[in-house]
Amino acid sequence: MTRQKTLAHPVEIKGIGIHSNKECTVRFLPAPADHGILFRSAHNPQQTLSLTPDIVISHERATTITGNGLKVQTTEHILATLMGLEITNVLIEIDAVELPIMDGSAAPLVTAIKKAGIKELQTELNYIIPDKAVYYTEGDGAIILIPDNTLRISATIDFPHPLLRNQTAYYHITPNSFAEEIAPARTFGFWHEVQKLHENGLALGGNFDIAVILNDDGYMNTELRYPDECVRHKILDLLGDLALLGAPLKGYIFARKPGHALNTAFAKALRDSLSNDV
Repeated sequence: MTRQKTLAHPVEIKGIGIHSNKECTVRFLPAPADHGILFRSAHNPQQTLSLTPDIVISHERATTITGNGLKVQTTEHILATLMGLEITNVLIEIDAVELPIMDGSAAPLVTAIKKAGIKELQTELNYIIPDKAVYYTEGDGAIILIPDNTLRISATIDFPHPLLRNQTAYYHITPNSFAEEIAPARTFGFWHEVQKLHENGLALGGNFDIAVILNDDGYMNTELRYPDECVRHKILDLLGDLALLGAPLKGYIFARKPGHALNTAFAKALRDSLSNDV
């Protein structure tokens, strides 16, 4: 029997939001069985927000959720970390709207949570296990899930850049594979897009230390952590957006050109498919 998990001890992280350029302190607090993952305002404890695909209000360069007077921006890395490490019960207390970007990856989050420790609870973990294929397409992007007894993801990205054409990766998602192969992959972007984002009031906290940046000549600012770091980061984002389903998932997922809009729309389609089967 697989059991639910929480943290052994509280843990705190601080950092700057990539879009707002404002500091945020995030406290991860242990929670009992069947609590789920819940956001709470540090300023008003009555403002809480539990996970469901319906709370997404924006997927512009990040996933933003809102409800019960609470708004949380750039949720994907923290939620991916909890999903990847199979932590099912935690209270996430925040003192600002946007969550910290850290180094552009989930590796610092994994390190902090592992230092706090992961505690197994006595209650059985109930997975989301679809019994039929679920498919969603948007433009030239698509995500399909077929039934499986584990979680596997195959993803392909295809950008109009010679280094990012038809970059594909496949992973059997486990806590170890997530921590070692996916979490360290950093967010990435194109220099001409970064300039435009700044003009539109986005990516104000972005800099060469927290993202892989490309121009026409190649990578501008850093050596890659993996040859396929960019598609690995897309898998990271996909895991974070699928965490909005509110429970761990089993299935074999094929994703072509995943992004926050496609990911969150697929999460809704999957949730609706499961509801129709009841």
